[in-house]
Amino acid sequence: MGLLDAHLVPAVDGVAYGLLLFVVAAGLSLAFGTAGVLNLAHGTLYAIGAYAGAACGDGTWGGLVLGLAAGTAVAGAAGAGLSFAAFPLARRGHLAQALLTFGLALVGGDLLVQVFGADEPPVRVPGALDTSVTLLGHRYPAYRLGFIVMAVLLAAFGSWVLARTRAGAAVRAAADDPRMLAATGVSPRAVHLGVLTAAGALAGGAGVLGAPIIGPGPGTSENVLMLSLVVVVLGGLRSPWATLLAAVAVGEVQTLGVAVAPDLAPYLLFAAMAVALIARPRATEPPGGHDPSPTPAPDPLTWLRTRAKTPPWLRTRAKTPLGTGENAEGWDGVGRGTQASSPGRTGTGASLPERTGGKASPPEPTGAQAPSPQRTSARASSPELTNTQASLLSRTAAQASPAETTGAQAPPPEPTNAQASPLPPTGAQASPVERTGSRAAPPAATGARAPSPETTGARGGLRARGSTSARPRARVGALLDRVGRWARAVLRRDPEGSAAPGPAAAGDAAASSPGVALARRVAVPALVFGALLLLPGVLDAYTVSLAGSALALGLLAVSVTLLTGHAGLPTLGQTAPFAVGAYTTAVLAGAGWTVGPVQVVLAALAAGVFCLVTGPAVVRARSTTVLMITLAVGELASAVAGRLTSVTGGADGLVGFPPTRALWGTAGMVEERDVYTYALVVTALAVAVTLLVLRSPAGRLLAGARGAEARMRASGHPVGRYLLVAYVGTGALAGIGGSLTVTVQQYLSPADVGFEIAAFALLAAVIGGTTSVVGALCGAALIVLTRDWVAGAWPGHGPLLLGVLFVVAVYLLPRGLAGLRRGPNDAAAGGHALLPAPAAPPNDKVPT
Repeated sequence: MGLLDAHLVPAVDGVAYGLLLFVVAAGLSLAFGTAGVLNLAHGTLYAIGAYAGAACGDGTWGGLVLGLAAGTAVAGAAGAGLSFAAFPLARRGHLAQALLTFGLALVGGDLLVQVFGADEPPVRVPGALDTSVTLLGHRYPAYRLGFIVMAVLLAAFGSWVLARTRAGAAVRAAADDPRMLAATGVSPRAVHLGVLTAAGALAGGAGVLGAPIIGPGPGTSENVLMLSLVVVVLGGLRSPWATLLAAVAVGEVQTLGVAVAPDLAPYLLFAAMAVALIARPRATEPPGGHDPSPTPAPDPLTWLRTRAKTPPWLRTRAKTPLGTGENAEGWDGVGRGTQASSPGRTGTGASLPERTGGKASPPEPTGAQAPSPQRTSARASSPELTNTQASLLSRTAAQASPAETTGAQAPPPEPTNAQASPLPPTGAQASPVERTGSRAAPPAATGARAPSPETTGARGGLRARGSTSARPRARVGALLDRVGRWARAVLRRDPEGSAAPGPAAAGDAAASSPGVALARRVAVPALVFGALLLLPGVLDAYTVSLAGSALALGLLAVSVTLLTGHAGLPTLGQTAPFAVGAYTTAVLAGAGWTVGPVQVVLAALAAGVFCLVTGPAVVRARSTTVLMITLAVGELASAVAGRLTSVTGGADGLVGFPPTRALWGTAGMVEERDVYTYALVVTALAVAVTLLVLRSPAGRLLAGARGAEARMRASGHPVGRYLLVAYVGTGALAGIGGSLTVTVQQYLSPADVGFEIAAFALLAAVIGGTTSVVGALCGAALIVLTRDWVAGAWPGHGPLLLGVLFVVAVYLLPRGLAGLRRGPNDAAAGGHALLPAPAAPPNDKVPT
């Protein structure tokens, strides 16, 4: 009883704190489990309610009710806005949603600080609750006891709504099978909107009621978000009561754990989170399909291109069967209720007659469907094609498929007997050469009627007979498409893109010999490296130091690119090996080991060993679980950096160690230009080694493990070992980036290795393209430029500018800067549109 008596008040505080986290985590779990949105702005929604409660609270019951109503309404409206913002990214996976919501959180946090100030405002509660009561011989705040009662009632009411009402049934159905829900006449999009609105209202209400317990300070939103993520991971997405128990456990660790074991409490939560994810790798995945719509929503750039090429008078609407009423044409509600398009032409959102503006005559069932002249673009001298010629033309046609302008890439055709036959195919569908845009000679008469030019559009679809209004626009669109394909072929220096063979094509073929190609491959990086070496001569010292910081962050972004784009392991915790390398270099410099190559090698070695220890827990997971595990690892590393003051200096950081020497026998580098040159050389060497590995057989094995893991395993390849080696290698690369950070900044603190830096590195990888190493470096440079240089012209608004950069990059660069080189659907140019939605187990499709 003595122990209980001594820790009674912290234990009750833990219950109150845990119930507060439960209310917040319930909204986060609802948004993620039902709507499929990994909302990293949920802490900002809590802060909106907290600031509203503080502003409206005047010590009366009326002020409390007014604050509760205002905070709930504003946060609910913000949740509805998140629904509209996240819906276009429904088919691009949780990584895109996480980056978008994190950017919106930065914007919202900056706006809250601008409106309410950077200081924590006072919160007043009604006089009846602003007192204390006797609890087992101890005085305890009455407000916290009242909050415990309200939170328990709210949990019971929420469970009843989900289990006993029609709204709850719709929410459960939307989480399990949105297509079946659409078949019953209920719009999954409406449920998606309602769920995120309710989640925002829950977070806002929790902020109003929790403001007297956790003040609405600037750092409150991030703290509440992290603890809510821990609650969701520990409790899962299936049962609200499991979430309640997990929330109470987290609250007890945060209050009673600090009182009983203050040295271990900071590490217990994220360690428990990592253990739970390892033991239950699918606990954080939604129970069913989380897609709010049965049809894909194209990204905004694809939608704009489609709208620009489709005349307004041809944008018709039709009723969807089964009463789905879903948006199949665009992501903003235009075309609601249209019918989904065929698999080969996804993203247009209407059936073939509806897209072309009239009723097309039904094709006659007389065998193979012959191509129209408008649907063909590559010549074939005769219908007799060998297997090799048919396969080659099919691949060439697939690269120039009309799907490039509709947001979906045409699947690679498979050779069939009909394609390879010396006679034109009869009784079967036309070959992929004819269907995907290759121009072939008219087939012999085989019983199939070819559509006349008057009934075909520029994109190859049938058009109603007698409709001539769209002919000029269709011809212009076809001309623009051909010019675009030719321009991309020139950029690729691809002779196949030329309109017809001739002297120019022959010259290109001669110029593409191995020696010339190697010279071009070496010349461009050499020119870029030389230009970067000349930067210190034209820039001031401050800008040169920012360039050095961008190189260090760029190596971290490259490591994220390798893991996310090449290994298929999206990460939010790559700052952990980054921190290991940074603190290793700082400790070595403090001990007198100031030679740069020694620091870099030892930092890479230490970071690699760290990843070798933590790697088995990471590489066995996939998709969202990897995000959560790496987030837990990163937060554990940040907690160690903040608590292990004897090594890391704690929150004050490390400063004052001697400067780094570039080589043995040289003096320490003090000038910014010398430090920048050293960082540039180290970065260039690291990137060169990375590119060589990616182009080696090891890199091809890694690509195969990402794109066809099941087939690789079936072939006897140890995919787990490949991923572990990749994880260790990327950790060593991040450790080198951490070493450069210490050399450039001459200062290191836990803020330099926190969650925000991890999000910046992930954003840099997305800006560049998740498979582009050079693009990641460019993305890091853009982030540093925005954070430190542009924000200097507008002091105090750095988070706002970075948040806008997050949003713009996610929306307008679905495949990064590298994806702009060859078009939006060329995977070879910039890789993938972030990551696929991670509801299914690892994919074994061969990457195209």
